[in-house]
Amino acid sequence: ESAGGWTGERAAERGERGGQWSGERSRTGAGMGTGAGMGRDDAMTRSEERLHIGVESREVGRARLRKYVVTEEVEQTVPLRHDEVRVEREPITDANRDAALTGPEIGEAEYEVVLHEERPVVETETVPVERVRLTTEEHISEETVRARLRKEHIKGETEGFDETTRDAGDTGDTGDIGSRRGRGDRDDRGDMGRGRRL
Repeated sequence: ESAGGWTGERAAERGERGGQWSGERSRTGAGMGTGAGMGRDDAMTRSEERLHIGVESREVGRARLRKYVVTEEVEQTVPLRHDEVRVEREPITDANRDAALTGPEIGEAEYEVVLHEERPVVETETVPVERVRLTTEEHISEETVRARLRKEHIKGETEGFDETTRDAGDTGDTGDIGSRRGRGDRDDRGDMGRGRRL
C-alpha cells in the first residue's frame, strides 16, 4: 500500500487506544471523586483506647476497743498461825522449891490461857496493769488489672485499570492509585508507534 494508507492505519490505532485510556481515566476519576476531588479532607483519623488506672480510698470496716470483765478463780497458799495448849509437868527441885511453896493451901483453883489463831482475810485491790490503744498502719499490695481496649485500623485499597483490586497494606501503607496497565502502552502486536509493513 501507499504511505498514506500506512499513516491512516497508525492514526486509527492511536485513536482506539486514546479512547480506551480516556474511558479508564474517567472511571478512575469517578472513584477518586469521593476523596480530595470533592473538597473534603483526604485523611482519616485513627483512634485507639488508652488505659488510665487510678486509685480511690473507701471504707472497708471499723475497729473499736471494748472492755469487759471476766471472773477468774485463783488459789494462793497463805501460812496461818494458831495457839495450842500443852500441859507440861516438872518435878520440884531446889531451883523451883520456893516458887512451889508460895502457892495456896490445898484446894481448888483455875488458870486460863487465851488461845489465838490467824485467819485469812480476803481483800481485793484494783491496780492498773497496761494501756491498750488502736493504731493503723499502711501496707502496700499489688493487684493486676485487666481491661479490653479497642483500637481502629485503617486499611487502604487500590483499584487498577485491569478491574482487579489490590491490597495497599494496613494502617500507614499506601499504594499507587491509577497505575497504568503496561508501561509504554504495549499491545500484543508489538511496540506502540510501529507501523505494519507490507
